[in-house]
Amino acid sequence: MSFQGIQENQGSYFSQINDPEARANIEKLAKQCSATPDAVLVMLFSLMTIAKQDKAPVTPLASERVKVDLELERLADELMMETASERQIPKMRATSSKVSAVATLVTPPRDIELERLADELMLETNRPTLYDPRLNLSDFTRLEESNALSAINFLCHTKRGVSSKQLQGMYQFFTQEPKRFNKLLELGSPNQQFDLFLMAAEDDLQQRSPTLNQFVVFKESFFEFAFSEQRFEWVQIQNNEISSTLISEMLEFEAKIKSETLIEDLESFKQEKGDLYRKWIELNTAGSSSLKKSEALERWLAADARKTTYAKNGSFELFHINLIHRDLTRGEEGIQKPGVFRSGTVRIGGAGATALPPPGSKVLSMMNAYENWLMKELAMCSEGKKSIILTSAQAYQRLVALHPFENGNGRVSRLVMNQVLEKMGIPPSVLGNDVLDAVFTLQPKKPRHEGEAFVRKVFQGVKQSAELIYGSKI
Repeated sequence: MSFQGIQENQGSYFSQINDPEARANIEKLAKQCSATPDAVLVMLFSLMTIAKQDKAPVTPLASERVKVDLELERLADELMMETASERQIPKMRATSSKVSAVATLVTPPRDIELERLADELMLETNRPTLYDPRLNLSDFTRLEESNALSAINFLCHTKRGVSSKQLQGMYQFFTQEPKRFNKLLELGSPNQQFDLFLMAAEDDLQQRSPTLNQFVVFKESFFEFAFSEQRFEWVQIQNNEISSTLISEMLEFEAKIKSETLIEDLESFKQEKGDLYRKWIELNTAGSSSLKKSEALERWLAADARKTTYAKNGSFELFHINLIHRDLTRGEEGIQKPGVFRSGTVRIGGAGATALPPPGSKVLSMMNAYENWLMKELAMCSEGKKSIILTSAQAYQRLVALHPFENGNGRVSRLVMNQVLEKMGIPPSVLGNDVLDAVFTLQPKKPRHEGEAFVRKVFQGVKQSAELIYGSKI
């Protein structure tokens, strides 16, 4: 509802509202609160003017700001007295910040609609309202389980952040009964609900030791969902998250550049344009510090040749990834089992990182799911129903998110990405530096524009590669 145009000293506020639907809603709310329509309006006005320190506060009145605010506060207090008296709770003024949260948590049904409106206002403005007692909660163990879960859910949804004390209270509540965390996920869409909790806890998690001791008790429920296939699918780049404009650009480019003789073109490029080929190799390996040594570069060239062979044969199978990784890392210091999927836990970004790939026990099943996903997407590309470049970007991002090996995951993900491109007759993409564009589990899903930015990076890498290989033909 818009309050613009409602003026003071014009009689009843309610009488100035002409919209029949708005009038009906206000009358309904007034009846539920045992208050007059004007009193309900004053309550809503007060909620919208509660943060007076804002540079551009929302107010329904255009003049005599201070005088009118004081009057609104007085009338709001009267309304609060009326609605609070039957609950036997302390009177709560707009300027009060100390309210017994436990004492006021249980609310008669007739006040639920008013609290819902207050919650919606806070969500829309990202501004806390002192009228909701849940904002003061930190000891959730004192509440009934359902009330505690509702309060935690509310605090996560506000996006205003929670205090360290509140976060520790949440941990304590969940560690008392591990199944409580699953009940929190059931209050909304599990994936989105998990993200909301992570957004509330992310800063704290990043400051914790790598062992994440605070999750030891309820880690079964927490990590079971964190590393589930449902959660994994949620955090990946989805087809519908990419703008139609970018998809059209990629499809148009692919139609122009696609070549059935790409593999032969790459071999001619290597033999006939030595200097450009060396530049192309440098661009291909620029993002990996592991390839700075000559022996590592030789291993990469061997793995790249294997990738090209697989692309030429036109098939894609899971063991290709194992053999490409073996060629990449055989003889590399610290690699115990080249080409073998890991059985333990790794971290993206080193000790203290919150980007944790799935545990080793889930790697094989999730890699099988990855193979099935990729085959389905490639079939769509063959039928002209999907961009090849988009599929290659997703293939990279999903594989590096899985992190199936102890080391060398970024390098093998690049090669698999380019195997997808070459298999479909598109030049491989050169990504350059800083290409670890995937996080998983202990960070919320990236916004849509970040996933699209990575797809654009892959697209630009294909263009750059095509210009080097074909020159003026592009």
